[in-house]
Amino acid sequence: MIRRPPRSTPLYSSAASDVYKRQALIWYQRQLSLAKKEGCRTAEAVAYGNLGNCSFMKKEWSQAADFHIKDAEISHSLGNRLAEATALGNLGVIFLAQGNFSKAVEYINTRLQVVRNLDRRGEGVSLSNIGFAYAQQHATARAHEYYDAALKVVEGIGDRLRIGNINLKLALLFLDTGSLATARQHAKKALGCYETINAPDLNTLRFALQWDEDNPINSEILLKRLDPDRSAFITRGLYDLSLRTYNETS
Repeated sequence: MIRRPPRSTPLYSSAASDVYKRQALIWYQRQLSLAKKEGCRTAEAVAYGNLGNCSFMKKEWSQAADFHIKDAEISHSLGNRLAEATALGNLGVIFLAQGNFSKAVEYINTRLQVVRNLDRRGEGVSLSNIGFAYAQQHATARAHEYYDAALKVVEGIGDRLRIGNINLKLALLFLDTGSLATARQHAKKALGCYETINAPDLNTLRFALQWDEDNPINSEILLKRLDPDRSAFITRGLYDLSLRTYNETS
């Protein structure tokens, strides 16, 4: 009986070392071969998803997309809707990374339809990612609409990490429009959320924020402009907090 491989933390940033990436790639290729040999479709889907994440870290966008499409197709055929949603979300993030925002929104919207009434956290992440896509296109009103919807969802489940992340995204959004007072309010809310989080073991889980979450460099600039004496805490937190998010990716 094949041992089911774990899904890697979806689409975490390049903070992982090159050595880890190479080892992970070899591991997941072996897992895929074993899954196919044993006819274990669930393990095959997981291995494809992990290979997609490895390819994403190497910025091999086309290959990453191919792997996640295979993950989504197999998961769909097995009726595993949450795994399918994870793959769809990862596809959305791939297109976000390439600046193909219309395609990103298409995939993330599909994911959103899958997770509604199944996974509130996944719903919040999807709404937030769509907001991010609109923010990158300077569609401020649409971005604000999706961020607000995402905030209501994550507040409803008490997800302090994502409440902080979305508030920081809103701060960046309002900073871009010159609304500094509103940006400051959201940044302070983000600070308050981060301060209440009990971070996991940072020695073993030093993953930076996922690509679709807040960019540490932009966040540092924002916080230095808004509240210079507090910037060090959040900059450190953005780099050190491990995000075991849903697609995260989720």
